Amino acid sequence: MKVIFTRHAKNRMRWRGINVNEVIRIIQAPDKKELLANKKFHYYKTVNSKYLRATLAFENDGIIIISVVDKKD
Repeated sequence: MKVIFTRHAKNRMRWRGINVNEVIRIIQAPDKKELLANKKFHYYKTVNSKYLRATLAFENDGIIIISVVDKKD
């Protein structure tokens, strides 16, 4: 499945020191999932001692990563 990162997601990842492999791990085996409006999701996972949240949407042929943040709490 193809994974597409928005410019917003790429910027957030760069600012917070989150790499592509960490995001892929969130997608593959999230600790928690939340359904949002408009068929978007929050996926949560602890990766390398960081509690991360990826906001994503499923499209016909792939996944669009909308945003990625490091949750402090």
